[in-house]
Amino acid sequence: MAFLDSETTGVEPTSEIVELAILNAACDPVTREVLGILEEYVGQREPGKGAPEMAARASGLTPTFLRGKSLKEDRVKDLLTRADFIVAHNQSFDCRMLTSLYPWAGQLKNWKCSLRGIDWKSIGMSEAKLQSLMADYDIKTEQAHRARQDALGMLQLLSNRHAGKTLLAHLLGW
Repeated sequence: MAFLDSETTGVEPTSEIVELAILNAACDPVTREVLGILEEYVGQREPGKGAPEMAARASGLTPTFLRGKSLKEDRVKDLLTRADFIVAHNQSFDCRMLTSLYPWAGQLKNWKCSLRGIDWKSIGMSEAKLQSLMADYDIKTEQAHRARQDALGMLQLLSNRHAGKTLLAHLLGW
């Protein structure tokens, strides 16, 4: 399965992806545990309209850092089309952003949303924001609001157990 996170210039429909991370991981079909990362891709791209100051402040992805960078579409497509599931914390947002950049992504039907696909309140979480959930589970990352760190944090979060099975198993309905 693929754990995907994107960093964007904002949340508006006209926003653009400036960083994308995909971690393809193996999952044990019996225990439903993540066995490890098989492949990963992390890339940045210079947006057509420039990165707003607020987005750059949150992620550290400044216009100077992004200048001249582009994503490798073939690599992105290869990783996502080989995954049985694509897990994103806010699937509708990440799917919309990816599809606006790569129309073929709209044909991917195997998305799972860890934000809305798990009833976080019923397992005792006060909120469902990724950074808050990671803090509740004592998952530390080098820097918040960077695509690889958030994708890795999501993978670690879903590797935790509740009611005898992994949160990933809860998400996938296993």
